[in-house]
Amino acid sequence: YNSPIWFIRNEDARDADKAITYKSGVSYSMILRLVSALNTDDKSVVWDYVLRYSPEAQEDSEVLDVLIDRALAYYNDEVLPHKKYQLPADEFRPAVDALLQWLDAYEGNDGVEIQNAAYAIGKEHDLNLRAFFQTMYQLLLGEEKGPRLGNFIQLYGVKNTLELGRSKLAELAEA
Repeated sequence: YNSPIWFIRNEDARDADKAITYKSGVSYSMILRLVSALNTDDKSVVWDYVLRYSPEAQEDSEVLDVLIDRALAYYNDEVLPHKKYQLPADEFRPAVDALLQWLDAYEGNDGVEIQNAAYAIGKEHDLNLRAFFQTMYQLLLGEEKGPRLGNFIQLYGVKNTLELGRSKLAELAEA
């Protein structure tokens, strides 16, 4: 029962004729990560971010509304109790700071471009990229894994991610 799938499916959805389908590029996984980053149980806040990322999601509002409800339930039951934010280890801090500086100067909102920049920053600092991205997830999401960082930042918003990163660094440094 602690699988995200349980929160999507219900007794009626086991029938293939009643399977959940939609056209939007917003996946349940993406909604789960967004809810986790937002730390909210306010569906309207989640909807604001989803529509900013994918305005065409409005066409799938009935299905996405259910997915958001279930993501919120999953978050409250299974994710929130286990979140553990961490400061970057000393070896990762310069790269984290460089990524935040890059985001501060960045004017666009393209997930691929953001992903490529994060990748390049990790390479410039000669880091294990998997460990660098894990560091970012622990700082921003309080989790060891996450979606493609560029897609998450695009969905959450560049300036919001920048603010989240800086506030988590300050909050964790005080603890």
